[in-house]
Amino acid sequence: MSQNVLIIIDLQNDFCNGVFKNEAVGKMIPGLCRYIKRNRNKYSKIVLTQDTHSPSTYSSNPESKQFPIHCVKDSFGWKIIKPLWKCLDKNKVKCVEKSKFAISTNEWIEHFKSLGLDDLNKIDIVGTATEYCVYENYKALQYLNANVSIIPEFCVGLDPEKAIECLKMIPESDKWYIYSAQKIYSRIMRYTQRLFDTEFKGLKAVIGVSGGKDSSVVLTLLVRALGKENVIPVAIPNGEQKDISDTYEICEFNGYSHEEVVNVNISTVMNALNTELSCKMEADVNENGRYKTNTPARIRMTVLYSIAALRNGVVANTCNLSEDYVGYSTKFGDSAGDFALINHLTVNEVVRLGEFMGLPDKLVHKAPDDGMCGKTDEDNLGFKYAVLDMFIRHECLIPDDVKAKIMKMHESNITKSKLCLIPRNVSFKLKF
Repeated sequence: MSQNVLIIIDLQNDFCNGVFKNEAVGKMIPGLCRYIKRNRNKYSKIVLTQDTHSPSTYSSNPESKQFPIHCVKDSFGWKIIKPLWKCLDKNKVKCVEKSKFAISTNEWIEHFKSLGLDDLNKIDIVGTATEYCVYENYKALQYLNANVSIIPEFCVGLDPEKAIECLKMIPESDKWYIYSAQKIYSRIMRYTQRLFDTEFKGLKAVIGVSGGKDSSVVLTLLVRALGKENVIPVAIPNGEQKDISDTYEICEFNGYSHEEVVNVNISTVMNALNTELSCKMEADVNENGRYKTNTPARIRMTVLYSIAALRNGVVANTCNLSEDYVGYSTKFGDSAGDFALINHLTVNEVVRLGEFMGLPDKLVHKAPDDGMCGKTDEDNLGFKYAVLDMFIRHECLIPDDVKAKIMKMHESNITKSKLCLIPRNVSFKLKF
C-alpha cells in the first residue's frame, strides 16, 4: 500500500516568537493545524525536523554562522511550537534533529526506513526558513522515488522576498496548493451557472476586455459557463491602444471573430470632456493625475452599462483581491459591476487559474499597467504583487516600510470602497 508523508520543517519557538520573532509563523500555525486535522487519514507519518545547535559547535558550522545563536538543544527556542505539537497524532509523529539547512538524501532514506515507509508515494513539505531549510530539503528529497511537493500556503521565509524567489524556482508541478486552480475553477463555474439560472436568468454578461490577465480569465470563465452567445466582449480603447491585439487574441481564443467584439473608442468623448472642463474649470486637465487615470475608467464603465441596457445584460467586474486590497482601482470605474468572479483571488491565484484553463501564456503573465503613464502597476505601487499576495494570505512578515505602505493604502481603500458616506447617529423627524 502506497504511503504519504508530511514533512514539517523547523516550526520551533525560535522561528516564531524567539530569536527570529517571525509573526507570520504564528499566524500560519492555526491554518496548518486545521489542514492536518482535516487530512488526518491522508498521511501515514508526519516528520518534524528540529534545527539543533550547541553553543560550543555553533561557530564551526558555516551555515549557522550567518545567524544569531538559535535552537540550542533542549532550550525553549528549540522545542516545537506548542499549538502545533498539541494538534498532532503522536502515534504518527517522528522528530528528526538537523544541524544544517538540509538533511542529506541518504539520511532521509534511513529515516523513512526506520518509520517503515518502504512504499512512498507522496511527500508534502511545509515549514519556515523557506529560502534556506524548506528549499534545501526539497532538493534533497528529489532523488527519492516519490512525488515531492511544496505547499506554498504553509511556507514562511525569514526574508519574504528571498522566500518568494525560491518558490518561483520550484516547478509549478511540484507545488500543491490547498485551494488548487482546479477547485477554484469548479467553484466559480458552479457559482456563475447558478447565478445566471436565478438572479440573472435570461440576461447576458457584458465584459470589458483589455487583454490583461484579469479580463482574459473572467471572459474565459463566462464563455465556458454560459456559452459565447450569452457573453458580450467589449474593447474600449482610448485613441490608439498599443496592445489592442491582445484583446482580440483572447476573444479569438474564446471563439469570437473580430466582428463579434464590440469596439467602442472613447477618444472622442474624452477629447470633448477635456476641452469643456479645461475651459470651464480654467485648468489643464492633462496635468491632473487623478483626472487622467480615473476619468477614462469611469467612461469605460458607462459604456459597459450602456451596452448592458441596450442588450439586456449585466456587467462583469474584473478586479482581483490584490488590487482591491490596496485600492488600486477606480471608484465607479473598473471597481464597479453587477457581479464579480475573481475578486476573492490574489494576482498569483488569477495567474494559476489562467494557466489551468490553458490561456495564452503572454496574456496570463502580462505585466499589468494603466495604459497611460508607461509604468507597470508594480512600479506605481512601489512593491511587487508577490509580496502583497503573501501579506494578504499569510500576513507574512515583510519590511516595515512596505507593510506600512500596504496598510496605509488598505485603510484608505476602506473609505473609498463605501458607495456613499451618510450621517451616523442622526435622526430626522418629519412633520406633516
